[in-house]
Amino acid sequence: MYNKITLIGSIAGDPEHYYDPSGDKYLCFQLTVPPPPDDPQTYWGMVYDLRAPGTQDGWPTGDDTFQVICREPALTKRWIDNLQKGDILCVEGRLVLTLFRSEGELLRLPEILASDIIRISF
Repeated sequence: MYNKITLIGSIAGDPEHYYDPSGDKYLCFQLTVPPPPDDPQTYWGMVYDLRAPGTQDGWPTGDDTFQVICREPALTKRWIDNLQKGDILCVEGRLVLTLFRSEGELLRLPEILASDIIRISF
């Protein structure tokens, strides 16, 4: 089985760059993706606990926001100073589910590890 995802959306805020423990730069940004126009309105990217109150009556509706992480050195070098809030992008990569603790709870965060980024708007 192969895990690949392609998303088209706009950058929600200014991209940020960080350094990993080995000293390599990487790029992070939030990508806001609207649902397909011909599909029922759903949050199709988020992870929900179906046992949570209020989720039995249906899914919330609207756009979804994905955390995109770019660790590929060539992509990072190309885009680190060239992306800004509002740019429309096509992002290809792998969908990963990162677990982290917040206020004692274990939360799931869907992230996209980018393998390619194509800017659609200028």
